[in-house]
Amino acid sequence: MYPNLAAEMARKGIDFSDIAKVIGKDKRSVYNKIHKITHFTLEECRAIRDAFFPDMELDYLFKED
Repeated sequence: MYPNLAAEMARKGIDFSDIAKVIGKDKRSVYNKIHKITHFTLEECRAIRDAFFPDMELDYLFKED
C-alpha cells in the first residue's frame, strides 16, 4: 500500500473515482494500484501528483509501506 498517498487523499477528500478520471482507469484499477496488487506507471504517478498534490514530492506520495 501507499500509506502517504492514502492519507493525503483522505485529507483532501479525494476518492478512487477522482484518481480514476485523471489516469483514465476505473475505480477498481485504482484500488488495485493503491493496494499494490498492480502497479502505477510513472506517468500515472505524475498525473496524480500534478492534479491533486502539486506541492508534494513523488517520493513522499508513493513511498511504500
